[in-house]
Amino acid sequence: MFSDEGVSGTTAGTDRPGQRELVAKLQAGDEVDVWQYDRLGRTLEAMRAVVELIIAKGATLRSLTESPAEGLFSMKFMMAVAEYEHAWKLEK
Repeated sequence: MFSDEGVSGTTAGTDRPGQRELVAKLQAGDEVDVWQYDRLGRTLEAMRAVVELIIAKGATLRSLTESPAEGLFSMKFMMAVAEYEHAWKLEK
């Protein structure tokens, strides 16, 4: 289990120790389980970068709270919502 407890969601993946350690230890055939896809980052670019790293290592990604049927569309939608929510909070 890898965690970035106490690290802001706005912190880039390369600056998140848990995420760095996860990617470094990934091997082909591994499965990365996340609570929700939007936990991977706060911006579409950050989330996409993490997903691409996971795929490049030959691993798969699964959400524990979102059904597999939601698939890629759901993840992209959640990334867009997370990015919008973050921008909205900054404006407040």
